[in-house]
Amino acid sequence: MVEKPSYEQLAQRVVELELQIDEFRQNELIIRTLLDIANQATFSTDLQELYRHIHQALSRIVDTTNFYIALYNEQDDSLDFPYAVDLVDQRYSSLTSLSTKATLTGKIIYSGQPILIDRDGIRDFHDQTGLEIPQCTICEVWMGVPLKIDDTVIGAMVVQSYESSDMYDKTDLAIMSRVADHVAVAIEHQRVKDALVMSEERFRMSMDAANEGLWDWNVVKNEVFYSPRYWTMLGFPHRDDVLDIGTWLKLMHPEDVKKAYEMNRQIIDGLNDSFDIEFRMHTFDGNWKWVRSRGKVIDRDENGKAMRILGTHSDIDKRKKFEEERERLENQLNQAKKMESVGRLAGGVAHDFNNMLSVIKGHVEMALEEVSGEQSVHHDLLQIEQAANHSADLTRQLLAFARKQTVAPRLIDINETIVKLLSILKRLLGERIELLWKPGHDVWNIKFDPAQLDQVMTNLCVNARDAMRAAGKIIIETANTVIDEEYCKFHAGFVPGEFVQITVSDTGEGIDEKNIHYIFEPFYTTKETGVGTGLGLATVYGIIKQNNSFINVYSEKGVGSTFTIYIPRQLADGEKKSETDIEVSEKQDGNETILLVEDEDAILIMARLMLEKQGYKVLAAPTPFDALTVAESHDGDIHLLLTDVIMPGMNGRELRDRIRQTVPGIRYLFMSGAEQGVMETDMNFLQKPFSRLDFLNAVRRALG
Repeated sequence: MVEKPSYEQLAQRVVELELQIDEFRQNELIIRTLLDIANQATFSTDLQELYRHIHQALSRIVDTTNFYIALYNEQDDSLDFPYAVDLVDQRYSSLTSLSTKATLTGKIIYSGQPILIDRDGIRDFHDQTGLEIPQCTICEVWMGVPLKIDDTVIGAMVVQSYESSDMYDKTDLAIMSRVADHVAVAIEHQRVKDALVMSEERFRMSMDAANEGLWDWNVVKNEVFYSPRYWTMLGFPHRDDVLDIGTWLKLMHPEDVKKAYEMNRQIIDGLNDSFDIEFRMHTFDGNWKWVRSRGKVIDRDENGKAMRILGTHSDIDKRKKFEEERERLENQLNQAKKMESVGRLAGGVAHDFNNMLSVIKGHVEMALEEVSGEQSVHHDLLQIEQAANHSADLTRQLLAFARKQTVAPRLIDINETIVKLLSILKRLLGERIELLWKPGHDVWNIKFDPAQLDQVMTNLCVNARDAMRAAGKIIIETANTVIDEEYCKFHAGFVPGEFVQITVSDTGEGIDEKNIHYIFEPFYTTKETGVGTGLGLATVYGIIKQNNSFINVYSEKGVGSTFTIYIPRQLADGEKKSETDIEVSEKQDGNETILLVEDEDAILIMARLMLEKQGYKVLAAPTPFDALTVAESHDGDIHLLLTDVIMPGMNGRELRDRIRQTVPGIRYLFMSGAEQGVMETDMNFLQKPFSRLDFLNAVRRALG
């Protein structure tokens, strides 16, 4: 028979059951706390939010009025306090060189053991270590546990009380130690999450800063992820839906699709592991933007086929436009250099050829004086003279292209000048061509050599006539215009300013785009063999450039061409009257003394012979320095200096100024076939090649 328990036994059993119930309740509370911490580790958005939840959850099982979490950085032996709530010490500063500090938190870090200690114990700890003691308020009781991941201590979790030394006991220490492992895991999990988010954010920022858009292509599923920057780069709103590679190809410029598609095939089939390609993509506003795409295969199947390709898109539109602009300017510069080189060559050839023509013409004219018209050789001499005159016309065109003609510009009304030329142009163009004249209103004055302007207009109209096989129209227009800097950016050689605009348009066949860059080059022509010399437009170009003006050409095949000339505006204040030519008879004899200076022997001999036959006394000098010697040593008067302009060592102007020091009243006459620059309005000048009569008349005018 079982004995009934005594009252004392029942009472003892009740106490045991109550203790077990309290333990169960405590375990349940701990479990709830751990679950709460685990949940927060999953759903918290950052560490600070997690620290607050840990603090709140832990308050269910221990007093957390004064609570902090410390994290240890082993690399630099430092201790940070990312979360601290304290009624007394409200600020926790980071500790560096933790091994030299007498801190209880540091002891937990190095020992990996929990600590429960009162005020007296804290003082004894500080006294025994002999280390530096950080400034802090000593509490009544202090309890801390290590935060461990496996066997590695990552920090400590601490509670303390400034009021009661009985606030915590060993049970509380055990509970905190039990919770600490879960807290450590939660903190480390959140730190990894934060690091990943930060890494992704840094990656996004770096991609944005580098103007990069990311794409990730699953080749097997044909699914492509495009980052937000990929779309904003093109001006589109961000799309989150799954797209395929066709989206990429549809946005690409049609001319670039083939090379991009071939590049994809090569990398997918294993011919390449990476690529770097540039192409144009369609933007949201309907334009095209240059993009640089770089990619690399990061996964292949057993047959070597690409399964996944990762890459970036970079906005290179500004760079490409800069390169295109640079290439365009380089082409314009090269063309300008080419024309300048050809011009120098043409000018040099024309200069020497003019000298030879002067000799030919001079001797032919003197020979004709000695031969009667009945002799057969007289006809031959006339043919030589005619050929020389024709050659002289060609050299004048070459000199105009080379901008080495001496010109006598004066202030002119462009409309009046062209009106005087219209009747000549109409006869020149013929009945099948309709010439329309559209003068502008109140057109500004220009400073130009009228003869050169006639030459420009004649060449342009003849060129337009030749471009029309049947009947057609030529329109001449004038207007005022202002060229700004923006226009100059795209037209090499132009400068901003106010200009008079002359436009010559035709309804001819037009010019092929491939030929339009060559039309101003000498001897370049698209006409049939034997039709024209190819110097017409070259002459126009040279004259325009010589007068600091510009010419622009627009043409469409089968539609016609338009040549537009821009001549700088000239104010009326600069106008000067031109001197009236003085014609003299070739029979008029001379008796003055002339100092003749010419470095070309053939011309020197011929000119001396012409002058002496006319009765002049000639002092001949082959160089400027010889001329100075002759002028200083001559006893009698010297009435005229007749000199070439371009000579070795000293030009004609410099020689004139030097001789005037010796012979103050001497008159002068310049002659040249390629005088660079603008002739002074009061300057006596003779253009080579010249006829005997022109030569003698020029000398007579110079002598007065």
